Amino acid sequence: MGFFKKENQISNIIKEKLKANNGKALMPTLRGAPIAFWISPTGMGIETDKLPGYILEWEHFDEIVKKANALGGKMYRADIIAMNSGKLGEEISHDSMEGFIASELLYVLDGTKITRRSTYYSGVLAWAGIVALHRSQGNGSYITVNTKYRNI
Repeated sequence: MGFFKKENQISNIIKEKLKANNGKALMPTLRGAPIAFWISPTGMGIETDKLPGYILEWEHFDEIVKKANALGGKMYRADIIAMNSGKLGEEISHDSMEGFIASELLYVLDGTKITRRSTYYSGVLAWAGIVALHRSQGNGSYITVNTKYRNI
């Protein structure tokens, strides 16, 4: 995994904003009500009741933004495909957020059905002001990295 200068790490930006908000907040979504999230009791990342037992690890946020920037600042989420039992490397591209999280961060093998996680990672990043969420315009929903964070 890549590394940034500590003060510029996306994860540190999120941690500081969360600490300033008493360790919990509400992430925006493209549909429906905002979703509550909080710093995990272990301090290893973020938890939400929408993914019981799963921690959104701090380093994953750094890597997702790094990958989105490598793709020109835009990354498709593939959340609907994952929600509908899409398989990694088949219906779900490795360059989508779902595919990247599964293959590069969780080491899931191609051909495996994956769990939707991009909604939560992208929601936290949007809450922190690092990315903007966009509805599908025919190719699926996506994120764009805000200009301030394009060179991180």
